[in-house]
Amino acid sequence: MDRTTVNRVVTMELEAAPDDERLDGALTTASAQCEGGRVRLTVEDPVTGKSVSRTLDIEDQPRGLRSRLLGLAISELVLASWIELQLTQAPPRPPMDAMAWPEARREAASIAGRRLRVASPDRGSAPREIGVGPSARMFTSGLLTYGLAASARHWLDRRPTAGVGLEIDGHYGKESIPAFANASALSLSLAPCLLMRSTFGPIVAVAGAGWRVGLARLAADPASALRSGRAAWRGWTGPFLAVDLSVPVSRSLFLRASVESGYALVPARGRVGSVHVVELEGAWLGGVLSLGAKL
Repeated sequence: MDRTTVNRVVTMELEAAPDDERLDGALTTASAQCEGGRVRLTVEDPVTGKSVSRTLDIEDQPRGLRSRLLGLAISELVLASWIELQLTQAPPRPPMDAMAWPEARREAASIAGRRLRVASPDRGSAPREIGVGPSARMFTSGLLTYGLAASARHWLDRRPTAGVGLEIDGHYGKESIPAFANASALSLSLAPCLLMRSTFGPIVAVAGAGWRVGLARLAADPASALRSGRAAWRGWTGPFLAVDLSVPVSRSLFLRASVESGYALVPARGRVGSVHVVELEGAWLGGVLSLGAKL
Protein backbone atom coordinates (compact mmCIF):
# COMPACT_ATOMS: atom_id res chain seq x y z
CA MET A 1 0.00 0.00 0.00
CA ASP A 2 1.09 3.57 -0.70
CA ARG A 3 0.88 5.39 2.63
CA THR A 4 1.06 8.80 0.95
CA THR A 5 -1.99 8.04 -1.20
CA VAL A 6 -3.91 6.73 1.79
CA ASN A 7 -3.17 9.87 3.80
CA ARG A 8 -4.10 12.14 0.87
CA VAL A 9 -7.49 10.45 0.45
CA VAL A 10 -8.20 10.60 4.20
CA THR A 11 -7.19 14.28 4.27
CA MET A 12 -9.56 15.11 1.40
CA GLU A 13 -12.53 13.09 2.70
CA LEU A 14 -12.27 14.22 6.34
CA GLU A 15 -11.28 17.80 5.47
CA ALA A 16 -8.36 17.46 7.89
CA ALA A 17 -4.97 15.84 7.86
CA PRO A 18 -4.24 13.18 10.48
CA ASP A 19 -2.26 15.71 12.52
CA ASP A 20 -4.62 18.67 11.94
CA GLU A 21 -4.45 21.04 14.92
CA ARG A 22 -8.24 21.59 14.80
CA LEU A 23 -8.69 18.02 16.05
CA ASP A 24 -5.92 18.24 18.61
CA GLY A 25 -6.75 15.92 21.48
CA ALA A 26 -9.05 13.72 19.42
CA LEU A 27 -6.30 11.21 18.55
CA THR A 28 -8.56 9.17 16.26
CA THR A 29 -6.41 6.31 14.96
CA ALA A 30 -6.85 3.72 12.24
CA SER A 31 -5.00 0.44 11.78
CA ALA A 32 -5.01 -2.00 8.87
CA GLN A 33 -4.16 -5.70 9.08
CA CYS A 34 -3.72 -7.75 5.90
CA GLU A 35 -5.30 -11.20 5.89
CA GLY A 36 -4.65 -12.81 2.53
CA GLY A 37 -6.52 -10.74 -0.06
CA ARG A 38 -8.47 -8.90 2.63
CA VAL A 39 -7.70 -5.96 4.88
CA ARG A 40 -9.22 -5.64 8.34
CA LEU A 41 -9.64 -2.01 9.39
CA THR A 42 -10.04 -0.84 12.97
CA VAL A 43 -10.72 2.76 14.00
CA GLU A 44 -10.34 3.87 17.61
CA ASP A 45 -12.38 7.05 17.97
CA PRO A 46 -12.13 8.92 21.29
CA VAL A 47 -14.38 11.65 19.84
CA THR A 48 -17.38 9.36 20.35
CA GLY A 49 -15.68 6.81 22.60
CA LYS A 50 -16.19 4.00 20.10
CA SER A 51 -14.15 1.40 18.28
CA VAL A 52 -15.40 0.38 14.81
CA SER A 53 -14.05 -2.12 12.32
CA ARG A 54 -14.77 -3.68 8.97
CA THR A 55 -13.16 -6.08 6.51
CA LEU A 56 -12.32 -4.85 3.02
CA ASP A 57 -11.85 -7.32 0.14
CA ILE A 58 -9.42 -5.78 -2.34
CA GLU A 59 -7.90 -8.90 -3.86
CA ASP A 60 -9.73 -8.44 -7.16
CA GLN A 61 -9.04 -4.69 -7.38
CA PRO A 62 -6.24 -3.25 -9.54
CA ARG A 63 -3.09 -2.63 -7.53
CA GLY A 64 -3.12 1.05 -8.51
CA LEU A 65 -6.52 1.53 -6.83
CA ARG A 66 -5.94 -0.38 -3.61
CA SER A 67 -4.38 2.51 -1.69
CA ARG A 68 -7.21 4.84 -2.67
CA LEU A 69 -9.83 2.25 -1.71
CA LEU A 70 -8.13 1.81 1.67
CA GLY A 71 -8.17 5.59 2.26
CA LEU A 72 -11.88 5.77 1.35
CA ALA A 73 -12.70 2.85 3.63
CA ILE A 74 -10.88 4.49 6.56
CA SER A 75 -12.70 7.78 5.92
CA GLU A 76 -16.08 6.02 5.80
CA LEU A 77 -15.45 4.35 9.15
CA VAL A 78 -14.47 7.63 10.80
CA LEU A 79 -17.43 9.52 9.30
CA ALA A 80 -19.84 6.76 10.31
CA SER A 81 -18.73 7.36 13.88
CA TRP A 82 -18.75 11.17 13.69
CA ILE A 83 -22.15 11.35 11.99
CA GLU A 84 -23.60 10.05 15.26
CA LEU A 85 -22.82 13.48 16.71
CA GLN A 86 -25.17 15.01 14.09
CA LEU A 87 -27.99 12.48 14.35
CA THR A 88 -28.35 12.45 18.14
CA GLN A 89 -28.72 15.26 20.61
CA ALA A 90 -25.49 15.90 22.47
CA PRO A 91 -25.64 14.61 26.06
CA PRO A 92 -25.08 17.04 28.94
CA ARG A 93 -21.75 15.34 29.68
CA PRO A 94 -19.47 13.42 27.29
CA PRO A 95 -19.42 9.61 27.63
CA MET A 96 -16.86 8.40 30.12
CA ASP A 97 -14.88 6.68 27.37
CA ALA A 98 -14.88 9.75 25.07
CA MET A 99 -11.56 11.37 25.88
CA ALA A 100 -11.52 14.11 23.22
CA TRP A 101 -11.92 17.74 24.23
CA PRO A 102 -15.35 19.35 23.55
CA GLU A 103 -13.74 21.52 20.83
CA ALA A 104 -12.60 18.39 19.01
CA ARG A 105 -16.09 16.88 19.26
CA ARG A 106 -17.69 20.05 17.85
CA GLU A 107 -15.20 20.12 14.97
CA ALA A 108 -15.81 16.45 14.18
CA ALA A 109 -19.59 17.05 14.22
CA SER A 110 -19.14 20.03 11.88
CA ILE A 111 -17.11 17.97 9.39
CA ALA A 112 -19.67 15.17 9.50
CA GLY A 113 -22.48 17.69 8.97
CA ARG A 114 -20.83 19.10 5.86
CA ARG A 115 -20.36 15.58 4.46
CA LEU A 116 -24.02 14.79 5.18
CA ARG A 117 -25.15 17.88 3.25
CA VAL A 118 -22.97 16.92 0.28
CA ALA A 119 -24.34 13.37 0.23
CA SER A 120 -27.99 14.22 0.87
CA PRO A 121 -30.46 14.82 -1.99
CA ASP A 122 -30.54 18.41 -3.18
CA ARG A 123 -33.57 20.57 -3.90
CA GLY A 124 -33.84 18.84 -7.27
CA SER A 125 -35.45 15.97 -5.36
CA ALA A 126 -37.80 18.14 -3.33
CA PRO A 127 -41.15 16.43 -2.67
CA ARG A 128 -43.32 19.52 -3.35
CA GLU A 129 -43.66 21.68 -6.46
CA ILE A 130 -45.76 24.66 -7.47
CA GLY A 131 -46.21 26.23 -10.88
CA VAL A 132 -48.12 29.01 -12.63
CA GLY A 133 -48.44 30.08 -16.23
CA PRO A 134 -50.66 30.83 -19.24
CA SER A 135 -52.97 28.12 -20.57
CA ALA A 136 -55.42 27.40 -23.38
CA ARG A 137 -58.22 24.88 -23.95
CA MET A 138 -60.05 23.91 -27.14
CA PHE A 139 -63.34 21.95 -27.15
CA THR A 140 -64.57 19.93 -30.12
CA SER A 141 -67.73 22.05 -29.91
CA GLY A 142 -65.57 24.85 -31.32
CA LEU A 143 -65.02 26.94 -28.20
CA LEU A 144 -61.44 28.16 -27.66
CA THR A 145 -60.56 29.63 -24.27
CA TYR A 146 -57.45 31.26 -22.81
CA GLY A 147 -56.45 31.87 -19.24
CA LEU A 148 -54.10 31.22 -16.36
CA ALA A 149 -53.40 27.96 -14.50
CA ALA A 150 -51.74 27.28 -11.14
CA SER A 151 -50.71 23.84 -9.91
CA ALA A 152 -49.31 22.13 -6.82
CA ARG A 153 -47.75 18.68 -6.66
CA HIS A 154 -46.62 16.45 -3.84
CA TRP A 155 -44.30 13.50 -4.52
CA LEU A 156 -44.40 10.54 -2.19
CA ASP A 157 -40.64 10.37 -1.50
CA ARG A 158 -37.43 12.37 -1.93
CA ARG A 159 -36.68 10.45 -5.13
CA PRO A 160 -40.21 9.59 -6.19
CA THR A 161 -41.94 8.02 -9.16
CA ALA A 162 -45.51 8.60 -7.90
CA GLY A 163 -47.35 11.61 -6.56
CA VAL A 164 -50.56 13.62 -6.45
CA GLY A 165 -51.38 16.94 -8.02
CA LEU A 166 -54.00 19.69 -8.01
CA GLU A 167 -54.53 22.35 -10.67
CA ILE A 168 -56.87 25.34 -10.69
CA ASP A 169 -57.43 27.52 -13.72
CA GLY A 170 -59.54 30.38 -15.03
CA HIS A 171 -60.42 30.67 -18.74
CA TYR A 172 -62.33 33.03 -20.99
CA GLY A 173 -63.54 32.47 -24.55
CA LYS A 174 -65.96 33.88 -27.13
CA GLU A 175 -68.24 32.36 -29.75
CA SER A 176 -70.05 34.11 -32.58
CA ILE A 177 -72.87 33.05 -34.89
CA PRO A 178 -73.04 35.72 -37.64
CA ALA A 179 -76.29 37.66 -37.73
CA PHE A 180 -77.60 35.67 -34.77
CA ALA A 181 -75.69 36.11 -31.50
CA ASN A 182 -72.37 36.73 -29.80
CA ALA A 183 -71.64 34.64 -26.74
CA SER A 184 -68.91 34.29 -24.11
CA ALA A 185 -67.84 31.75 -21.50
CA LEU A 186 -65.97 32.41 -18.27
CA SER A 187 -64.90 29.13 -16.69
CA LEU A 188 -63.22 28.18 -13.43
CA SER A 189 -62.11 24.58 -12.95
CA LEU A 190 -60.35 22.36 -10.42
CA ALA A 191 -58.44 19.22 -11.39
CA PRO A 192 -57.04 16.67 -8.88
CA CYS A 193 -54.89 13.93 -10.41
CA LEU A 194 -52.51 11.02 -9.82
CA LEU A 195 -49.00 11.32 -11.26
CA MET A 196 -46.11 9.13 -12.37
CA ARG A 197 -42.73 10.49 -13.43
CA SER A 198 -39.42 9.49 -14.98
CA THR A 199 -36.14 11.37 -15.29
CA PHE A 200 -33.98 11.53 -18.41
CA GLY A 201 -30.89 13.46 -17.41
CA PRO A 202 -32.04 17.01 -16.56
CA ILE A 203 -35.45 16.46 -18.21
CA VAL A 204 -38.37 15.23 -16.09
CA ALA A 205 -41.33 13.57 -17.82
CA VAL A 206 -44.66 13.23 -15.98
CA ALA A 207 -47.86 11.42 -16.90
CA GLY A 208 -51.10 11.97 -15.03
CA ALA A 209 -54.76 10.96 -14.90
CA GLY A 210 -57.47 12.86 -13.11
CA TRP A 211 -60.88 14.49 -13.09
CA ARG A 212 -61.67 18.10 -13.93
CA VAL A 213 -64.67 19.87 -12.38
CA GLY A 214 -65.64 23.29 -13.71
CA LEU A 215 -68.18 26.07 -13.30
CA ALA A 216 -68.85 28.32 -16.31
CA ARG A 217 -70.70 31.61 -16.69
CA LEU A 218 -72.28 31.55 -20.14
CA ALA A 219 -73.59 34.82 -21.60
CA ALA A 220 -75.26 35.63 -24.95
CA ASP A 221 -75.93 38.89 -26.80
CA PRO A 222 -78.49 38.29 -29.61
CA ALA A 223 -78.03 40.25 -32.83
CA SER A 224 -81.77 40.83 -33.08
CA ALA A 225 -83.70 42.99 -30.66
CA LEU A 226 -86.52 40.48 -30.95
CA ARG A 227 -84.50 38.01 -28.92
CA SER A 228 -83.39 38.54 -25.33
CA GLY A 229 -79.99 37.60 -24.01
CA ARG A 230 -79.00 36.59 -20.53
CA ALA A 231 -76.21 34.97 -18.51
CA ALA A 232 -76.32 31.74 -16.52
CA TRP A 233 -73.95 29.55 -14.52
CA ARG A 234 -73.49 25.95 -15.64
CA GLY A 235 -71.35 23.13 -14.29
CA TRP A 236 -69.22 20.81 -16.40
CA THR A 237 -66.96 17.87 -15.58
CA GLY A 238 -65.02 15.00 -17.09
CA PRO A 239 -61.89 12.81 -16.91
CA PHE A 240 -58.56 13.69 -18.47
CA LEU A 241 -55.07 12.41 -19.23
CA ALA A 242 -52.02 14.68 -19.22
CA VAL A 243 -48.30 14.60 -19.98
CA ASP A 244 -45.62 17.21 -19.41
CA LEU A 245 -41.89 17.83 -19.66
CA SER A 246 -39.85 19.97 -17.27
CA VAL A 247 -36.37 21.44 -17.68
CA PRO A 248 -34.41 23.19 -14.89
CA VAL A 249 -33.51 26.87 -15.12
CA SER A 250 -31.83 26.96 -11.70
CA ARG A 251 -31.43 24.75 -8.65
CA SER A 252 -35.02 25.33 -7.53
CA LEU A 253 -36.79 26.74 -10.62
CA PHE A 254 -37.96 24.95 -13.76
CA LEU A 255 -39.99 25.44 -16.93
CA ARG A 256 -42.82 23.00 -17.65
CA ALA A 257 -44.84 22.39 -20.82
CA SER A 258 -48.05 20.39 -20.29
CA VAL A 259 -50.61 18.88 -22.67
CA GLU A 260 -54.00 17.62 -21.50
CA SER A 261 -56.78 15.73 -23.23
CA GLY A 262 -60.20 15.05 -21.71
CA TYR A 263 -63.89 14.62 -22.34
CA ALA A 264 -66.79 16.56 -20.84
CA LEU A 265 -69.19 13.85 -19.68
CA VAL A 266 -71.36 16.63 -18.22
CA PRO A 267 -71.20 19.58 -20.67
CA ALA A 268 -72.11 23.22 -20.11
CA ARG A 269 -74.34 24.74 -22.81
CA GLY A 270 -75.63 28.25 -23.39
CA ARG A 271 -78.36 28.99 -25.89
CA VAL A 272 -80.54 31.68 -27.38
CA GLY A 273 -83.98 30.27 -27.94
CA SER A 274 -83.44 26.71 -29.10
CA VAL A 275 -79.99 27.37 -30.63
CA HIS A 276 -76.84 26.54 -28.66
CA VAL A 277 -74.49 29.50 -29.09
CA VAL A 278 -71.72 28.54 -26.67
CA GLU A 279 -70.78 25.08 -25.41
CA LEU A 280 -68.13 23.49 -23.23
CA GLU A 281 -68.90 20.10 -24.72
CA GLY A 282 -67.25 17.00 -26.13
CA ALA A 283 -63.53 16.33 -26.07
CA TRP A 284 -61.03 19.00 -25.15
CA LEU A 285 -57.33 19.56 -25.72
CA GLY A 286 -55.44 21.93 -23.48
CA GLY A 287 -51.93 23.14 -22.80
CA VAL A 288 -50.04 25.04 -20.10
CA LEU A 289 -46.60 26.67 -20.17
CA SER A 290 -45.61 27.34 -16.59
CA LEU A 291 -42.74 28.48 -14.42
CA GLY A 292 -42.39 26.29 -11.35
CA ALA A 293 -40.49 26.11 -8.08
CA LYS A 294 -39.40 23.19 -5.91
CA LEU A 295 -40.11 23.60 -2.22
